[in-house]
Amino acid sequence: MKIILGTANFNLNYGFQHNKIKKKEIKYIKKYIKGKINTIDSAESYKHKKEFSLHKNIKVNSKVSNFNTQSQNDCNKLLKKKIKTILKSHNIKKINTLFLHRPEEILKNKTGDFLINSLLQSKRQNLISKIGYSVYNPFEAIQLIKKHRPDIIQIPFNVFDRRLIDPKFINLLKKDRIKIQIRSIFLQGLLTNKNAYNLKKFCKFKLQLKEWHSWVEKNGLVPEEAAINFVLNYKKKFDSILLGIDNFEQLKKNMYYIKNRKKIAFPKFKIIKKNILDPRKW
Repeated sequence: MKIILGTANFNLNYGFQHNKIKKKEIKYIKKYIKGKINTIDSAESYKHKKEFSLHKNIKVNSKVSNFNTQSQNDCNKLLKKKIKTILKSHNIKKINTLFLHRPEEILKNKTGDFLINSLLQSKRQNLISKIGYSVYNPFEAIQLIKKHRPDIIQIPFNVFDRRLIDPKFINLLKKDRIKIQIRSIFLQGLLTNKNAYNLKKFCKFKLQLKEWHSWVEKNGLVPEEAAINFVLNYKKKFDSILLGIDNFEQLKKNMYYIKNRKKIAFPKFKIIKKNILDPRKW
């Protein structure tokens, strides 16, 4: 199982806690991940600077969106411009996986066809290695796959959101040889912040979050440890895991939990408010 390091808060205040990693901590992260992690997750919207690049052998996955073009030529030019910006900001020659941040764009009639053609052209030109879709649920993924088969799907998976492990969905991806990368294992911090439900924004999820944190405490665990162990119970179902962090110490602890996995039986937590599964609806 491969670990991908999330870098959203390397240059931005990210998540509901608006965390941003300090520059001096990035230096420690650079040294620590050598030999442990060789791929990072980025996006054109993160606006990374060269000083945030990690080590020279690092692979970069990135995300792009907003392709409202009227011709194939315009789409080709726009995608190439976006790719060049990413290559320059990370000081690399090739993007490992280029994800569509809003993959539903390929479902638009002509615009979608333009975008698929442009992605395939960039792949042939050796600017990107793989094409991916970053989705929020299996239904969305299935609709996109019908339009065009990607190399990889990036999808949420955590103790609350278990839709990924639907056998029909997993079998479809395996049959089409589509790699699976899981993200949102901490549900953007809701699963790890014990005080989140006291915030006005999340009080509607109070019962669900209290049940989770009570179970974690009762079993002598810490939230990060429990959340990581849950997804690792299904590690044969996916190929890579996107690991987001708030600071250097958290990275070290989470890597420890991954390496020292515990066999834990998890109950099914009641999903009273389904909007908890989709940060866009918070």
